Order: sequence, then structure tokens, then C-alpha cells
Amino acid sequence: MTQKFELTTDTSKIEKNVLQMDASGGGDGPEAVSTALQVMNKMEFLTDAAKVAVLIGDAPPHGVESGDRWPQGTPDGAKWDVEAKKSFEKGIVVHTVGCFPEIANYSQGVKTYEKIAELSQGRFFPLEKAEVLVNLITGIAVEEIDKIAIQQSILEDLGVSMEEFPADEEFTEEKISEIVSRAKERGFKKRAMDISPASAPASKAEDLELVEQEINEEDVREAVRQLKSKSRK
Repeated sequence: MTQKFELTTDTSKIEKNVLQMDASGGGDGPEAVSTALQVMNKMEFLTDAAKVAVLIGDAPPHGVESGDRWPQGTPDGAKWDVEAKKSFEKGIVVHTVGCFPEIANYSQGVKTYEKIAELSQGRFFPLEKAEVLVNLITGIAVEEIDKIAIQQSILEDLGVSMEEFPADEEFTEEKISEIVSRAKERGFKKRAMDISPASAPASKAEDLELVEQEINEEDVREAVRQLKSKSRK
């Protein structure tokens, strides 16, 4: 049901792996999305790396649609919501891309992809044309780079290294707000992907735009969570 290629920094291996990819089977409605998430969760990420996955699909996982031949999920027992929560616990952000118009043919398709992203602190992106995918993934990469920058900014704000980060300390809402205020005073901003119009799937590159935004409390909460996870490794 899945093809697995181990993570690598060797671009020649990446190219070779991509050329070996072959889509076969499927075409029968819900797919083994849960199994794909399970395989991804077992991959070996570098401890300090930005752990990001992009799930692209035109059908929901097994077990969410009426009339599914596998109403309890995939035969291997993988559950999409359980795996999405595992991703969150491992510090892996899963962004989901719903391919239109196909995914809209399912009553739970979009809703499930949105939930997978939500459970792992990712975002859902509706997509209509495959040509836009490169721009989308590039934008997601920029977002993740800026998340790393937010983490580094917090370390500098606290005057500690990654190894010295107080992983067991409680970061109260007051403390988080203070970190946000100091970041804003320094003019610190993040970049985020914006789809216009927000209610329609992206069909051309112009529909996607990287916009500058001020960081907020939610950004700092997630950065602190990631820092705690990394410092405990």
C-alpha cells in the first residue's frame, strides 16, 4: 500500500527515489491515508531538524465514509486520528493538501484532511491544479524556516542555548505574552502562506502569496513545545 524512501540529504538519492515512484492501484474511493501516516511516523528525523510532512490526496482515509469496504479503517489497524496525534507528540507538523474537485466528492474528505492538519498543528490547503504544488511546498518550507527562527529568537530572549532550555519549566500565559511583546519590539515577523480567495482551491501561482505577519501567542506556544521536545532528546 505504501512506498517508503528513507530521509536523506543526498540530492542524487532524492532524485533517484522520486524517479522510482509509481502510482498504482487505488481509484476505488477511500485510500490508505492512515497507513501512510503510520509509515511517516516511524521514519528517522534528525533531532534538531524541522519535522514537516505534506500529505497530498484526492480521497479520505478508510473508515470515515459510509459504504466504505473497510469501515473500521485499513486492514493493518492504522487509524488516521491516532497517527496524526502521534505526529504531534513527535513534533512532526503535517500539512494536508486536498486535490479538487475529486476530494469534494466525498462527504468527509475535506473535513478529515482539515482535522489531520489541526491535530498536528499543520494547515489544510485546497488545491485545484498540480502546477501550483511547487509554489505551495516552497511556501510551506519558508513557513517552517521562520518557525525555527522563532525558536531561536526565544532562546536568545531567554539567554540560553538549546541544551540549557528549561524543558521542565511552565511557560505561563503571562510569560508567553511577554516574549511576544519583546519580539514585536524588535520588529520580529514571520512569513505565512495566504490563499486568495480563501474559500476557493488554488488553481494558479498567483493564488498563493507569502505575507509578513507579526508573531502571536500561538506561535510562541508551539515554538516552546518544539523546544521542549528537542531539549529532552
